[in-house]
Amino acid sequence: MEGHAVILTEELFLAGMRLKSAPRLAGDVAKRLSEIESTEAYSRWAGSAQQAAPFRIEDPLHTNALEAIGLVVDGRLRVRVNRMHDRLFVTDGVWVDPRWRVFPFCDESETLLAHASPNIGWPDWTLDLAAGCGHNMLGFDGADRRIGFDVNPRALAYAVINRSLNGIDAKRQGFGLNDICDGIPACIGNGLDGRVLILANMPFGLAPDRDALPLTSNGGPSGASLQIATFLAVRDLAAAKPTLDIRACLMGLTVGDHRTDRWEIVEKARECFGADRVTWTLLKGEKVFRVNGIRELDNPVPLRGALPRITECTLYVKDAERSEQRAAYERLALQHEEMGNPDISYGIVDVRLNR
Repeated sequence: MEGHAVILTEELFLAGMRLKSAPRLAGDVAKRLSEIESTEAYSRWAGSAQQAAPFRIEDPLHTNALEAIGLVVDGRLRVRVNRMHDRLFVTDGVWVDPRWRVFPFCDESETLLAHASPNIGWPDWTLDLAAGCGHNMLGFDGADRRIGFDVNPRALAYAVINRSLNGIDAKRQGFGLNDICDGIPACIGNGLDGRVLILANMPFGLAPDRDALPLTSNGGPSGASLQIATFLAVRDLAAAKPTLDIRACLMGLTVGDHRTDRWEIVEKARECFGADRVTWTLLKGEKVFRVNGIRELDNPVPLRGALPRITECTLYVKDAERSEQRAAYERLALQHEEMGNPDISYGIVDVRLNR
């Protein structure tokens, strides 16, 4: 099984094309995945360090459809299955190489969509600037016209599969390859009209170096670089199309000072858009930093204790590297303290433009 644990991107592409052209097969695959996801064994696996290896299906009966499109090989499920309310998603598991792994978890999207739910029925268009496997775009009951972008083509291959698994018309939901650092493509922006809701789930973690965290989690020394790129992309769209009524819900992690309620990404958003157009929601009921698949630290939390805790994650940090990584995170926490940023928080920046 070792050589087959990772499903290739081209296999995902072919599976997506097949499911799109065969709705009955897509329905059968969704049913089988739902049965697996609802078992106690899968729940135990998904909430523990066992997820470092693919899930072994206890009852291999009725997995023919999953085997036919390559999701199951030798009794092992080669993808992670997430459920959001009545919708089902497949994505990479944490055993996949972090340099190109698609984000495995859906709890952040659940939080973002709950926050954005008052906007249901408002937009003519919904854009997701970091779509991943499609959790946000396919999970949001909003506009009929939706577009999701991602820099990772593998993520888009998963998104196409998930669109079919949830029976969503491809004419309503499109995906495009795009780096948020390049902004929103002008060819897309020029075609937008009316009310536009923009979503972005970008809580990238702080990292002392490029290899400290997976691609889908690494946000650099302060975690803010891609969040700032998102602000600039939204600002530039509003400037290019002043007739648009834009709302944006942008989730992120941020360094700052809990005592004074000062947070880096909030300051950057206000510099970019103007203070009167920005609202900050600290997600006090949520936890921060995922260790062995579970977010467990209070929000907000002091960096001095939180950053070294990341190195205890057996899913991301190798035993041989743990001591060195812990020292690097301790140094990073000290650097932020010296800059007046002793804490980290998790929240959502809301923006209103051109109204």
